[in-house]
Amino acid sequence: MGTCLSGMAAGGGNASSDPGTVVCKLDDLEVGKMKEVKLQPGDRPCVLVREDDGRVRALSGKCTHYGAPLAKGSYSGGKVRCPWHGACFDAATGDIEDFPGLDSLQVGAHLKYCFKFIY
Repeated sequence: MGTCLSGMAAGGGNASSDPGTVVCKLDDLEVGKMKEVKLQPGDRPCVLVREDDGRVRALSGKCTHYGAPLAKGSYSGGKVRCPWHGACFDAATGDIEDFPGLDSLQVGAHLKYCFKFIY
């Protein structure tokens, strides 16, 4: 089995014995490209991005300005840019780098789901 990216509801199950829901294979995440994922029907989307050093970032999937799908935007130099009005966010912290975003994005452990690697 290859390396997969999976999610587990925060606080639910034992991370060492329950792999959660597999959302994609690590190899399916291209470096510098964003991928929108949902762990279950009805969940809010998350955006995954694989950085040059191999780290995978997980961010909330909608812009805080008008709710644009960030996966349709652009990613460069650790920054995520909204496709509709150009709001820019830091992929590591979720902080607003350029307006018109109204608030920071949720990242990593602050999301409803945390992501982990399984082998």
